[in-house]
Amino acid sequence: MPPKEHEELKKQVEELLQKGYIRESMSLCVVPALLTPKKDDTWRMCINSRAINQIKINYRYLIPRLDDMLDMLHEAKPIQGVSFVTLEESIRRSQKRKASCQYEEVQILHWFFVVSGYIVSGEGIKVDDSKVEAIRSWPIPKTVGEVRNFHGLTSFCRCFIKNFSTIIAPITDCVKKGRFQWYEQVEESFQKIKERLGSTLVLLLLDFKRVFEVECDASRIGIGAVLSQEGRPVSFYSKRLNGTRRRYTTYDKEFYAIIRTLKHWEHYLIHQEFILHTDHEALKHLNNQRKLSKMHAHWVSHLRRFTFVIKHKFRASNKVVEALSRRRLLLTSMAITVKGFNSFKDHYLDCSLRENIIQDMQGGGLGGHFGQAPWEDVSKNFVGGLPRSQWGMDSIFLVVDRFSKMAHFICCKKTMDASNIANLYFREVVQLHGVPRLITSDRDSKFLSHFWRTLWKKFGTKLQYSTSYDPQTDGQTEVVDRSLGDLLRCLIGENRKQWEVVVAQAKFAYN
Repeated sequence: MPPKEHEELKKQVEELLQKGYIRESMSLCVVPALLTPKKDDTWRMCINSRAINQIKINYRYLIPRLDDMLDMLHEAKPIQGVSFVTLEESIRRSQKRKASCQYEEVQILHWFFVVSGYIVSGEGIKVDDSKVEAIRSWPIPKTVGEVRNFHGLTSFCRCFIKNFSTIIAPITDCVKKGRFQWYEQVEESFQKIKERLGSTLVLLLLDFKRVFEVECDASRIGIGAVLSQEGRPVSFYSKRLNGTRRRYTTYDKEFYAIIRTLKHWEHYLIHQEFILHTDHEALKHLNNQRKLSKMHAHWVSHLRRFTFVIKHKFRASNKVVEALSRRRLLLTSMAITVKGFNSFKDHYLDCSLRENIIQDMQGGGLGGHFGQAPWEDVSKNFVGGLPRSQWGMDSIFLVVDRFSKMAHFICCKKTMDASNIANLYFREVVQLHGVPRLITSDRDSKFLSHFWRTLWKKFGTKLQYSTSYDPQTDGQTEVVDRSLGDLLRCLIGENRKQWEVVVAQAKFAYN
């Protein structure tokens, strides 16, 4: 090291010793030090610690969740990332150039910093402008993959947008299985999401020392909620209702909205006293109900984990949550003009006659669903409980054509899986009659297996299953099953284990 650099190194080491940043040590591990020049003609000491880093124990730390980091920012104080040494040097150079600074005109700027796509400031949290611009400039998707990319990016901002799940519902339907279609309603949803992102709210920084307020509402489409403190929103939540929950009563929907909201924000509210606002006045008397259904009892037991006060809020003053759960739908109407249609009401039968007609059409000789061509619509079933034959068979795989009523009786084992049954079917039936268009069967585990479903999906065959505990759904094979039992009893006589030998004769006799 040159003498000049050596003197500078000793000087910096003495300064660090005086400040208490370092201390003298007799450690066996040493690292080399060197100096590099800075732009301001000073020296910066650099230490090569790669050798010692290889032998030391590395501490591993878990990366905290983004939600947890944002929740802990209410007491954070910003630290400006400007070196005071560099700032002092800038002032010194300005004085050399005889430049003046009018301090009375200097204004204090609002502090902010970016945390993983969010801009955090003294006012609250909002989405980073770069992400908003990326979404607003997103082109119209052409494939399902592009729709998924857009859906994932916008979901990052869902807690900042009112009624997000309802607005994006048409786009969500595009990523489901089926043919990709970009129709007018999806385009409106696409443009509305971009418009809402341009006016995103600034959410208040969470403070656990303040009182939480939760507002819930439900409609026939979905539920919505807002978590607020001191009248300012902290987070939004919305969720679509599925087909079953859309049939709930108004009371059950409002009750479900409360349960779902408290589960979503449970980590905020479980140990806090909060105020729960609802526009359904009957929910104020939850604890006074004498009779509870199983569903209500389960919900009430979940509510008892929280400490809160229920307050009724009129719908006129509950506009925020009202917008989250309710959305205007287009009213569609259909007009039909058929000559003589009005005279149908004169021939309309009463309930008793209609039931007799339906029963006769479904169960009579003229009822049933027939195919259009032979072996396009088949039904399948297993005949079990047979004694084990000399070849080890103990079941019969029954295949019936619903159009021609022709049947195949295939000997098999009860322990065969879906792959073996498929091999039997292709060897005995498909090579003779081709691939069917529709297969009706019961809910046997072989017919419900993933292999069986995937196999026929590749052939374009539709699988139709009977209703549980209702064998009448597959009545065709049930009739053939009875006929086959009568034939086998007549052919085998007393030697029951010889049933496999006479199956071919039974097939010939039946067809």
